[in-house]
Amino acid sequence: QYKVGNQEILSNISFSVAENQKIGILGNNGSGKTTLLKILAGLLPNHDTVILGFGYFNSKKNKEDLKKIGCYFADEFPFLFDDVFHELLFPLENLNYPRDEILKKVRSLAHFFDVKYLLDKKTNDLTEEEKALVRLFLAILHQPEILLLDNPFSSMSPSFKKKVIQKLLLFLEEHPMTVIVATPNAEDILFTDYTYVLNQGEIVMRGDTLEILKEDVRLKKLGLSLPFMIDLSLMLQFYEVLDDVYLNMEDLVVKLWN
Repeated sequence: QYKVGNQEILSNISFSVAENQKIGILGNNGSGKTTLLKILAGLLPNHDTVILGFGYFNSKKNKEDLKKIGCYFADEFPFLFDDVFHELLFPLENLNYPRDEILKKVRSLAHFFDVKYLLDKKTNDLTEEEKALVRLFLAILHQPEILLLDNPFSSMSPSFKKKVIQKLLLFLEEHPMTVIVATPNAEDILFTDYTYVLNQGEIVMRGDTLEILKEDVRLKKLGLSLPFMIDLSLMLQFYEVLDDVYLNMEDLVVKLWN
């Protein structure tokens, strides 16, 4: 439970996360998603439960503990430096990584995501989707055990988001970590294993992500729209054209063609 003054933001929240599991937290704006992630990050006090209390840039925390968590909160961590390169160096310097290891991590990550050009840009010259990507880099550079992402893809175009998610999944294969992503956009949780749906501060649905997304009637009643491919698959299932749900257009076209 979490309150601000007399207003209850979260109520009766209880869930578990397995190591290296990818979790989706789905809900409309105001449902309590960001508050929940801030509590998990140790950015907000909570006296009802024992939680993971690490904040990303909080120098008061033990630095070995800080290495275990990465956070993406766009409104919480404004850029501190004029250029991207030094912006990315700072958190690793703050965590006492050796200089040669810092340079290697920064350059290899930019290369991995095919955005080496970003290292030469000024932070004020970044597009909104480039800013989002740099903030994602800040969260994963040190390869944390737990990654908390609050609506990380909202400012990205569909093509840019698709590329980033594909690269992120490849990165997670090489560097396994537990991921919790909160978003109002059901499309942004397609890569997760398990999803919790929040409404007015309470968990109202939980289950395997694909099974949750098949609950189109319940989700629409909560004001949540389905990803296009899920919606189309369910419609084609209804008319007995398909016997399964497809997550991408390529697989769907192959199935229909055959």
